[in-house]
Amino acid sequence: PLDSDDILSLVSNEQLTNNIVEAILVRFLPAPTRSNRHISVLKPTFLNNFQYSCPERRVELLRNSPITADSGRRKIFLIPYLLGELPESEEVNLVSGHWVLLVVCWGRGMWSIMDSLNAIQEGSSTWFQIGTLLGQLLRHWGIPPTGSFQFHPQECKYPQRDGTSCGLYVIEHILEVMESEIPGKQQWDPTMRRREYYDALEDVVVQRSSPGAPKTDSMVAQTSLQRRARKARRARVRILRRRRAQVAAQT
Repeated sequence: PLDSDDILSLVSNEQLTNNIVEAILVRFLPAPTRSNRHISVLKPTFLNNFQYSCPERRVELLRNSPITADSGRRKIFLIPYLLGELPESEEVNLVSGHWVLLVVCWGRGMWSIMDSLNAIQEGSSTWFQIGTLLGQLLRHWGIPPTGSFQFHPQECKYPQRDGTSCGLYVIEHILEVMESEIPGKQQWDPTMRRREYYDALEDVVVQRSSPGAPKTDSMVAQTSLQRRARKARRARVRILRRRRAQVAAQT
């Protein structure tokens, strides 16, 4: 469930919490198709929890990690990761952690880091940190370590220009890959995205517990929730149509 801190991170131009990132992904991930069923998206908390867990706990995390099920048979893994050690950037001043997306192409033997700042360089300490952690994860999956994988640099054509939009970029990159688009090549407005995602999550937001709120008639409340759910679905459709129109205009 989303709490007030989660909602605040979305509407107040703050860094997104893992709960908000997951809620948006659950709402917006497309249905499995022939073109994306080989892709597995892991929960935003997964890799950070895996990093600091004992071996027994890691096995449990692997069982419960995917947002899209059956990750063991997938060939592409999309893994959100919240960096505690911040990459250096001349563009923005980060005040807390930094969301990045790790892309592992098992079938092609490649891995990449989608960094909205374009600040993580191959051979840097952050790059080694991520590669080491990813190697540990792949060994648990029975996949050859990253040393046998080729690192494939990725770059955002329109990088992040503030200190709080990294979570939005991770969401956009995941949705682009799931819809067979090249990630990081589209330009969009982070402020507008926050508003659109809030509208799309409105039916979830209104159902969160609110201590001290007056009770309403159940039929009235249910009708209100249904109206908000319809509005949220319409907002989701608008976002998807806008994104597809942007892709079509640039091809």
